[in-house]
Amino acid sequence: MEKKFVTISAQIPSDILNSLDVLCEKYERSKSYFIRKAIESFLENYSKKDEDNNKKNSKKINNVW
Repeated sequence: MEKKFVTISAQIPSDILNSLDVLCEKYERSKSYFIRKAIESFLENYSKKDEDNNKKNSKKINNVW
């Protein structure tokens, strides 16, 4: 199945943009590539933390009952 891409817009501090520009030049990749990878990583990590919190809360509830 082919992925559909959409365009988004965000405001970021200029120092982050400068760091991103350096990274893009060094690795010859686009800003979109690194931003996409950063969001994917964040979502994966956030999802894991959310799952861990749900397990902890489930254990607390089970201990109460």
